[in-house]
Amino acid sequence: MLRNVPTLHHIVFTRMPMSPQHSTRRSCALLATAALTLSGMTLATASVADAADATNSTVAAASATHVASNAQLTWSLKNSFIRYVTGAFAGGSVEVTGGPSFNGSTFFWQGADGEFTGANGTISYPGAIHFTAHKGELDITYANLKLVINGTQGTLVADVKSKGYNGSPDVDATNVNFATVDLSGITFSNGTVSATDAPVTLTADGAAAFAGFYKAGDALSPLTFSADLAEKPAETPTPE
Repeated sequence: MLRNVPTLHHIVFTRMPMSPQHSTRRSCALLATAALTLSGMTLATASVADAADATNSTVAAASATHVASNAQLTWSLKNSFIRYVTGAFAGGSVEVTGGPSFNGSTFFWQGADGEFTGANGTISYPGAIHFTAHKGELDITYANLKLVINGTQGTLVADVKSKGYNGSPDVDATNVNFATVDLSGITFSNGTVSATDAPVTLTADGAAAFAGFYKAGDALSPLTFSADLAEKPAETPTPE
């Protein structure tokens, strides 16, 4: 029979003291963990700060006033109407003065200007378009065109003078909301604002100024425009 063999409850496990080398490695590991934690906190704080700065910059840009220059507009008004006026039956003509040019089917404006605050603005296109046909019985002038932009919605505004034709009344009015423009494709990028082939729809007021040829809701030719934007300098207070 074996004697003096310790049973399990007689065995005492004694924790051996760490060697200096092991203690040093553990301290370094703890320091490294703390450093990584602080680094992560710093990066997170920096990210939040950067996001806040970006948000503030966006808000500032959105509320800033910009001058629009070198504005260009390409528009055919209504292709079928131009073909009708200049065709053999109507025997008419199209004349442009004071701003736009015309190549036989499309009108072009260059060098126009305007002003924007955020995504809202107005660009003014000077000059006039004059249609005559049927030996002067049809006589329509559109002048001082403006593109008024409110976000993704636009309005074409013009001064209109139209001789009554085929029972339609005479029209002689300024600042007529002639057509609406779908600007869902508008872009603000690299100091410019632009839209390509934006759909244009005739309004009731525009139809009245079209000598009864078209009705409200009819599609006109799409338009393309662009303009350079530069932040408007702050006004210097006038000394009293």
